[in-house]
Amino acid sequence: MPSGASGAAVELCADRACTKHVGTATVDASGTRAIPDQPLPKGVVYWRVSAGGAVSRTWEFSVGSRSGGAVDTSWGSMLDVDGDGYAEIATGSGNNTAVKGGVYLFAGGKNGIAKDAMPTILQGGSSWFGNAVASSDVNGDGYADLIVGSSIERRVYAFYGSATGMSASATPDIVGASVAGTTVAGVGYAVAPAGDVDGDGYADILVGDPSANQGYGLAFVFYGSETGLKDNPTTLNPKTTDVRFGCSVAAGDINGDGLPDLVVGAERTSTGRVYIYRGQAGGTFEGPVILKGPGPTNINYSFGHAVANAGDVNGDGYSDLIVGAPQDGDPSGGGGGSGRAYLYSGGAGGIAADATPVALIGETGPVPGDPRIAFGKAVAGLGDVDGDGYDDIGVGAPNYYGELGRAYVFAGGAGGITAQTAPIKLELPNHQSELASSLHGQDVDGDGHSDIVAGSHPSYDGETARLFLFMGGSTLSASSTPVVFVDNRTGGTMGQCVY
Repeated sequence: MPSGASGAAVELCADRACTKHVGTATVDASGTRAIPDQPLPKGVVYWRVSAGGAVSRTWEFSVGSRSGGAVDTSWGSMLDVDGDGYAEIATGSGNNTAVKGGVYLFAGGKNGIAKDAMPTILQGGSSWFGNAVASSDVNGDGYADLIVGSSIERRVYAFYGSATGMSASATPDIVGASVAGTTVAGVGYAVAPAGDVDGDGYADILVGDPSANQGYGLAFVFYGSETGLKDNPTTLNPKTTDVRFGCSVAAGDINGDGLPDLVVGAERTSTGRVYIYRGQAGGTFEGPVILKGPGPTNINYSFGHAVANAGDVNGDGYSDLIVGAPQDGDPSGGGGGSGRAYLYSGGAGGIAADATPVALIGETGPVPGDPRIAFGKAVAGLGDVDGDGYDDIGVGAPNYYGELGRAYVFAGGAGGITAQTAPIKLELPNHQSELASSLHGQDVDGDGHSDIVAGSHPSYDGETARLFLFMGGSTLSASSTPVVFVDNRTGGTMGQCVY
């Protein structure tokens, strides 16, 4: 839009070309916001701004099944690199083998994704390329961009979406190899969309480097711009002796003020810690608020191993937070527990350091084989899987039953998720592949239900890496059969991370 344009109107449309308007044709904008005068239909809605004869680029967002709530909780961007309204799924295969790392990008469509679909394969300069993946529209062109971590290279790659999608020969921007005033060691170990931190209209990303700072760890905010990702980040430094700060990262609007709050895990302390930096106007941060492992003992090694924006599980309008502690539950503090996940509720005051979370466990009875199932190794805000208007969450236990693996889906509702909420347990008896080493939710067929992407990351030579896609809907159950994608490369590790 031209600088100083006035009298702006926001067009809400059912198609990217805006030939079909949704509800009213336009919504008058005041300041930097526009509020629709009626509920929007569920699914993907496109929007653009017009003023003085000029028209902006077109963007898209997803509307849930139920409207209402005190605060808008739309967050981040769906991984739709070609703007057709169907989400893609991305899975990384960064590894420590001789096989070159890569990211597999499977295109969504009206009928979902077939098991024999041919993915676009993106590659970098190291076997560890693809150890982390995320999505954000960092150049503001209305198409989702793919963010890829390559921690051994100490780099983060940004591949840009377009009307024609993304090709294997795409040239990415690369950032992170050096950061002024710090010594980086594993930039790109963890990546997540950070919203628009500095308020310039371009999405930013949060990156973890748990090996930096002599092993204490750092995190970085890399900023988007009209030309793409910029290589002059802001550094988050806890300035404590916490170990592996930056092993996990996430973001969301936890206190509902319209500004992004950043979340960073630091798993290797006596209790494990999670840091919450509250967003402030102008791109600054308050805090951090520090959460400590709240398990049955004061020693909860691995609390913060995984963190995720849980979405809004109770419909109150605030983003909730889920934290994984896959070795929690051992009274001796030896790291031999079956694992837990902790759900913290967002609110107007954010999350306090002494907040009491909901403690979730995978199994309430005896566990066959080794009880150390690593429940909480992966956590994810899945979106609305069952279509009831409340966001659902997923927790992975890849070591369940001799590393068969299980994914646990906890459904949100008016009362939220409690310790008594019975999860749907997804497993595949015929696949020994550490199911749910990674988890994410995407609506690949555009039906308004989030679909569940579960990766496997086999630990032993000779095992085959796989990616599993469970289609969302009210009929999802423990007996649901997923679409299975197989990494046929010897030593391939497709499924290590997913988005």
